Amino acid sequence: REVDPQRRAILVTDNQHWSLTFDTTKSVDELITSTAADKRFKPGSTMVYSVKCDSTKTRFSLSSSSPAIPHAPERPPAVAGSFYPKRDCERENLVEEILRDLTNKQHSPVHPKQVNAAMVPHAGLRYSGRIAADVWRRIDLPDDILIIGPKHTTDGVNWAVAPHETWTLSDSANMPGNPTFAKMLADHVPGMELDAAAHRREHGIEVQLPFLHRLAPSSRITAIAMGRAAHADLQEAAQALATLLKSLPTPPLIVISSDMNHFAAEQENQRRDKLALEKLAALDPHGLLNTCAKEKISMCGQIPAAFALLTLQHMGCTCKYQEIAYCTSAEVSGDISSVVGYAGILF
Repeated sequence: REVDPQRRAILVTDNQHWSLTFDTTKSVDELITSTAADKRFKPGSTMVYSVKCDSTKTRFSLSSSSPAIPHAPERPPAVAGSFYPKRDCERENLVEEILRDLTNKQHSPVHPKQVNAAMVPHAGLRYSGRIAADVWRRIDLPDDILIIGPKHTTDGVNWAVAPHETWTLSDSANMPGNPTFAKMLADHVPGMELDAAAHRREHGIEVQLPFLHRLAPSSRITAIAMGRAAHADLQEAAQALATLLKSLPTPPLIVISSDMNHFAAEQENQRRDKLALEKLAALDPHGLLNTCAKEKISMCGQIPAAFALLTLQHMGCTCKYQEIAYCTSAEVSGDISSVVGYAGILF
């Protein structure tokens, strides 16, 4: 009641996005309503402030949110040269070396099979590539693959579906996307939007492409990058995705892209990872999110994992948890003071 629109602006924020409006012609209630209208703000996590404003203008608005980019035919590489080699020959040689080493050390032949879903890590190939490759080589990879990963940046919308026709690894290497299916996701799943901006710098999907380019070069890649989420929103979206997937003649393979806990000492990191993996093994999506919150487990793909498990439940899938491999970054770096965990799982 004490806010004077002649002297103060309204700021709305959820600690990830913000909007600010100054308008001397509106009431305080009108300012709050219009400033909070951005659908990126979620109920229960949004804060409203008034801010002293001296301006020669009678009205203006500012926002951290840029409009979604719903059309972008090509997605160029963002982490080539850092997460994996930039040159084709070096990238392909590294992938072959990893796959050959896995074959040489296996105790029995590996026969690719159909699975409901999988989880793969997404650190640099030097750190987690062996685990990711061990998962991918065990799957009878279908024509369409849906990779669901976390948002590592604040770019773009909160739940972003990549609209790309092509995923580029280099000038001479790429993989096809499925923009038709991407649009179906945006049209049918609440909270999902087509947005290339959110995927522009995102590495969680890109680091899987070197293996897929080798093992299933014609498979079409559709990707979702997920930011924050409330339990109720995940339930609603999972129900809608399950309904959509069941309507398709051949649903895509669901793949969760996620590392485990980040930057604890080796023993503590393994303790936290074990707690999260126990919830994944129990196929308990809400238990996973609650445990990660309670134990401060920084598993970056916990929301994509919960979303995928909820979707499988709504589809009526009979899942069997199979942990393929687990390690931490200490196996490569030798540093046990601050590690990241990596796990490969089939469901």
